[in-house]
Amino acid sequence: MQRFLKIVMALVLLLIAGDSVSYAQTAKSIQRRQEATRKEISETNKKIKSNTARTKRSLNQLNLIESEISSHEKNINDLTRELETISRKLKLLNDSIKNSEKEIEKLKDNYSRAIRSINARSSSFDRMLFVFSASSFNQAFRRMRYLKQFSEWREKQTVVIQKMQERLKTQHITVDAYYKQRASSLAKQNNERLVLVKKRKQQSDVVASLKNEGQELKRVLAEKQRQARKLDEELNRLIAEEERKAALRAKQEEERRLAEQKKKQSEKKTSDSGKPSQSGSGSKTTVAEGSNAENAGKGSKEIAAAVKHSSGYSMSDVERKLSGSFESNKGRLLFPVSGQYRIVRPFGRQQHPELKYVQTDNGGIDIESPAGTKARAVFDGKVSAVFRQDGFNTVVMVRHGNYLTIYVNLSEIYVSNGESVKAGQSIGKVFSDPEDDNRTILHFEVRKEREKLNPQLWVK
Repeated sequence: MQRFLKIVMALVLLLIAGDSVSYAQTAKSIQRRQEATRKEISETNKKIKSNTARTKRSLNQLNLIESEISSHEKNINDLTRELETISRKLKLLNDSIKNSEKEIEKLKDNYSRAIRSINARSSSFDRMLFVFSASSFNQAFRRMRYLKQFSEWREKQTVVIQKMQERLKTQHITVDAYYKQRASSLAKQNNERLVLVKKRKQQSDVVASLKNEGQELKRVLAEKQRQARKLDEELNRLIAEEERKAALRAKQEEERRLAEQKKKQSEKKTSDSGKPSQSGSGSKTTVAEGSNAENAGKGSKEIAAAVKHSSGYSMSDVERKLSGSFESNKGRLLFPVSGQYRIVRPFGRQQHPELKYVQTDNGGIDIESPAGTKARAVFDGKVSAVFRQDGFNTVVMVRHGNYLTIYVNLSEIYVSNGESVKAGQSIGKVFSDPEDDNRTILHFEVRKEREKLNPQLWVK
């Protein structure tokens, strides 16, 4: 019996040991699968992030290339107009040269004929004989006058011919200069066209690459649009809040003015009450008091109505003057960055001709410049907001009366909220993206309250 029990116990132990080994193997297998899954998820996230970064770089590269294409096309058009102007000037000059040459030939011919006609009296003796052979004194005098006039005419003709020849020489020099200028402009134009062909090839390559990224491109564009909407909503919220505060200040100021007016009227009433009363004065005072009370009530209603229905920013006299100065300098405001720059995204709605998913609605302009570039105030004003926004780093809003300038994508800030700034003063350092070859892009907006304006019409 004991032997049987030992055998049973041994079998049980063997089964338990087998199950333990199997469990350990299963646990290790599950752990390996979990690690493989985590690694796969990590690799997928890295790949998505890499694809997103690549798509963003491609879009930014496309914006830059298209900006360069526009610049080269503008240069070609400018050079074409310059060449047309040179051609017109050359035609006019060549026509003038031909006329001058004909006139000089005509003058020379007349001069030669005149000299030949008097050749018989070319010596001093012959001229004297010509004079003294006259039949009368009057005839001799006329012959002397004729010889003198001829001599003067000959000298004048010589001077005229010399001046015309000098003018002709100057015209030839000018023509040569125009031909050289035309050759230089043609060379520049040909070079611009060669560069344009290369840029269009780059554009085609980037477009083809973006087309292959289909869904990723859609996702990136949707994210950019979401971030742009959020920025717009935040700016509108801040502007609306400023409008509300300005309206409240205006209301308080008007209430203070009415209170002072009422106090003065009360003091005047007290002063008048000490004087001897006259017949009927009491009734007049009562009427006056009723009138003042009515005016005060009317003023309060007008203030409430103005605040309730006000639209726009209620400006002080100083702000109104600043706003007028800002508006009068349209087209002459400082550019928001100094040094080299390129506008890579213009203002307004843009639809790419080949990429149907690439449509942008830009509330300002995007300016690319070298790394380390600082944004500067385009006009005198007051910093009304400094905040961070997803996808745009730090944003600074400067108020110029009821006009606003907005500087977006700053990595360092040199001003604070409420600070007055001068035109040209540094606002902050523009962010350089390390994931996009340190590309440095400032988004800049000009607004009249919530109305978006084209910055290129305001800055120089």
